[in-house]
Amino acid sequence: ERIMTENADDNLTQVENFPETDWLIVNLVETLNALDDPAGMPMILSVSGKIVSGSVIGGKEYFELMAEAWAAMAGEENADGVRKKYLELAKAYGSDAEEKPAHIRYLHMRNARFFFANGDPIPGNRGLLWRCKLSSVDGFAYGQLEAQTA
Repeated sequence: ERIMTENADDNLTQVENFPETDWLIVNLVETLNALDDPAGMPMILSVSGKIVSGSVIGGKEYFELMAEAWAAMAGEENADGVRKKYLELAKAYGSDAEEKPAHIRYLHMRNARFFFANGDPIPGNRGLLWRCKLSSVDGFAYGQLEAQTA
């Protein structure tokens, strides 16, 4: 049984070695990592003074999307090998994962965009796949930021 408190000494097992990591976001990422449904959760993160918005997704979806992205860039001759490598990494996540990671250290985002104080996003035209150390997250909110329109 896990007891979730605001006391660092009582935090979830996954964050015992990372007392500055918020147990709530670790729990959220752990839940998404265990799911097969790629719905994701729209979130706004504060990371080292920068604002990032996108959908937090599980590791399985992240590595499946990486497999396709890298395979497309690798060219026909190398695409299958590259795809296979990343799909192998995806097997550590989801409901059918045989051996799950012992410690949750990273979160994954789809359609991630970084926002300036004036509301302009980077990149301006689309979101990115993004991986972030959980210990770097200073704060978070549920929701999605959108680029300002003129």
